[in-house]
Amino acid sequence: VIGHCCAFGQLIFFIYTFHMPCFFFVSGMVLSDQCIENINYGIKRKLYSYYLSFIKCAVIFILLHNFFVYLGLIDCYYSLTDTVIKILRVFILRNNEKLIIPLWFVASLSVVSVMTVIYCSIMCKKRKLNTVSVSMLILFSLLAAYLASNEMVMSVIPMMKIVLLSLSFYAMGYLFRKNDLITSKLIDYGWIMYIVCFIVSLYEKLEFFQVSGVSVLIFFLTGICGSIATLSVCRKLCSLGINNYVVYIGQHTFVIMLFNYLSFRFVNFAYALMSDLTICEAVQCNVLYPNNWLWIVYTLVAVLLPLLISRVFRQIILFVIFRNQCKSA
Repeated sequence: VIGHCCAFGQLIFFIYTFHMPCFFFVSGMVLSDQCIENINYGIKRKLYSYYLSFIKCAVIFILLHNFFVYLGLIDCYYSLTDTVIKILRVFILRNNEKLIIPLWFVASLSVVSVMTVIYCSIMCKKRKLNTVSVSMLILFSLLAAYLASNEMVMSVIPMMKIVLLSLSFYAMGYLFRKNDLITSKLIDYGWIMYIVCFIVSLYEKLEFFQVSGVSVLIFFLTGICGSIATLSVCRKLCSLGINNYVVYIGQHTFVIMLFNYLSFRFVNFAYALMSDLTICEAVQCNVLYPNNWLWIVYTLVAVLLPLLISRVFRQIILFVIFRNQCKSA
């Protein structure tokens, strides 16, 4: 969230060296052995968890697009033909709906999780699922991402590099968990690895969609260092007695990113009311940069508002279920 709204360029460059790699790394860490041992169960579970969630949310936002235009949050109405085409594109994981662009990672995750389940299941049946076989998957995906970062390949299949890079981080996370590489010492002192990310960010502007050539390999290094450092920091935060809050936010990552840009629009609307900026100009921007403090407001609102929406929606569902049970009784 901070990476989407912060006005401090160097902080953004630092965050972007590892924040999305960390997501895929941790996702790979929680890949269960049951998904690998039962390939049908594993594929169905991953498709239901990621692919269907992405489809449902994307379709809802597309159907609400003209309503958001009416509210002035975005511009350009969709015709019926536009709506149908965009919905069909969602089923092949192509999304350009403005308010849910941050959900690109869910589309990638649905693909790489299924790819990893299939590969590991095949290796498991052959009794070759070990450090070497998983490392081969990581090396292959990295090499393929390096080759796919070529401009010619990017122009034909723009998402190939993203998927392959995501696969390398996802598989690395699984490898770390499978071999218990996240040791106590690594967790205790892993935060030091942020130094690697910071130093690299001073010289290289690394970002998932922009890296190419040798930068792909550098990005992989900073991504792993940043992921380990983040796990270390989370462990220290938990030791401070706020583990429940950290876990709660982590469990609602999808909801937070789903309403990320929409939350920004509400901040823009409020800012326009308190300034000379017209509401129309304000709400149609993702973020405004009038000063160095507004990013803090963006961050708080973009985290707390989705959590509130999720909480209210959950309570409504529980109320409806309870009322139906009372009627049936």
